[in-house]
Amino acid sequence: MTVMVAEDRSMCVKPNQVVRTAWVDIDLCRLSLRAPMSPEAGEKKCRRLLYLGQCTPWPPIVGHWEDGRFVVCDGRHDYLAALMIGRDKRLVCWLEAAPEAIPDLREQRTEVKVYDRQMGA
Repeated sequence: MTVMVAEDRSMCVKPNQVVRTAWVDIDLCRLSLRAPMSPEAGEKKCRRLLYLGQCTPWPPIVGHWEDGRFVVCDGRHDYLAALMIGRDKRLVCWLEAAPEAIPDLREQRTEVKVYDRQMGA
């Protein structure tokens, strides 16, 4: 029997974008949506965080930066659970424009193989 668990966090990444992740001070975060939430869902996220210890679940909280603060767009239950149990940092992710053309990693692997052959490895 296979058990499937659905995560509600997702993001669409364009070819000219990169996903950035960082540990952010929880005091720099704020919610973008303040709609009512299920207390049971919050309790479930608290238990999950307590079980994980100092680790964090993947995927991280999704959002964007606005006026020096991280705005939580997806993952508000995880954010509030971290607040409730006293965490001071959260792993978050956001999209940024790619700084330049992303190098073709296949070329780097070829260069390493050539270097290894030259060095007699």
